[in-house]
Amino acid sequence: MSKTVTSETSPVIQLDGTTGPPLQYTDTLTTEYTSRGGKFDFDVNPSTRPLVMGRSGREAQGPAQAPITLANPAGVPPEGGNESVSFDVQGLPAVDNGWMEVSVSWPAADAEDQDWDFFLTGPDGEAVGSGATLANPEVITIPDPQPGTYTLRANNYLGGSETYDWSGTVSFRNPNPPSPTGTKEAWLLSCADKRGNVLATREVIVDRGEAVDVGNACKRVKG
Repeated sequence: MSKTVTSETSPVIQLDGTTGPPLQYTDTLTTEYTSRGGKFDFDVNPSTRPLVMGRSGREAQGPAQAPITLANPAGVPPEGGNESVSFDVQGLPAVDNGWMEVSVSWPAADAEDQDWDFFLTGPDGEAVGSGATLANPEVITIPDPQPGTYTLRANNYLGGSETYDWSGTVSFRNPNPPSPTGTKEAWLLSCADKRGNVLATREVIVDRGEAVDVGNACKRVKG
């Protein structure tokens, strides 16, 4: 079973900080099954390629965590310097955070005169997100954040001062609910012998989570 689709990246941040269009790339998915003959069932993992929005959700197991106001450390680091603040993210069974959003803003006369950049690390000390563009506010969105202590590092990239200091909040929301309906998927079913000679191919259209009887899938098609 195979599927070849054209997928898109997220919008691409250009070198000058502007946002460009997504890039397209070819994506091929293949699943193989070996049988000695006779009847068989072939289970294929459903695919979200091309992307199927809203079909990967789940039921919330609790409320989302209450918002957090970030405590900006006293003073302002010099231009090019850094300061950091930590905050705790809870988990089940107390809360079910499907999404975490860190939003940081600052007063500014011009984005090219006052600019802060932000870098977020997770409980394991690994980087999980950043906001390092010319946007104000800078927003970092994390799906299904792991519980633990996170650290936000603020870099005074340009012009940060007591007048142009930053403030921020962390907000949470429940996971996207699951979609009650599937979506049709088109696959190419190919049957080959032990030598790799293709005996037959056919297109299979099947709903996600459903089954379809393809009959004698390996019957050689005369042509």
